[in-house]
Amino acid sequence: MMAKRLRNWIVGKPVKMSIGARINVLINVMIGIGFILSAISGVYFLFLPQGMMALSELDNAGQFLFTPNTWDVIHTWSSIIMILAAMAHFIIHWGWIEKVTKGFFRFQPKDRVPIKR
Repeated sequence: MMAKRLRNWIVGKPVKMSIGARINVLINVMIGIGFILSAISGVYFLFLPQGMMALSELDNAGQFLFTPNTWDVIHTWSSIIMILAAMAHFIIHWGWIEKVTKGFFRFQPKDRVPIKR
């Protein structure tokens, strides 16, 4: 059911979703885009160490598509947006997290017989 809705939404067909569901999709998209941008810019600084040197020297020696300063700004702000969106996602789904955690860590003494419900 959810896959059909997603497919219809991607191709532009009208999809009935509540405002909460739309907000959840927007937050999930923000997390995904933030992760991708942060990962790409992180790989730039990982494999092109001259990019970090260029940041301190303020020249364009490590330039690849953008200047090292631009890569740094992309990395910083995409990470901040991803973290804020993840926090919002965590807050929105707190009830579910609490319910699952309580069920998972329910204490049952060994000498007590579990009650069948």
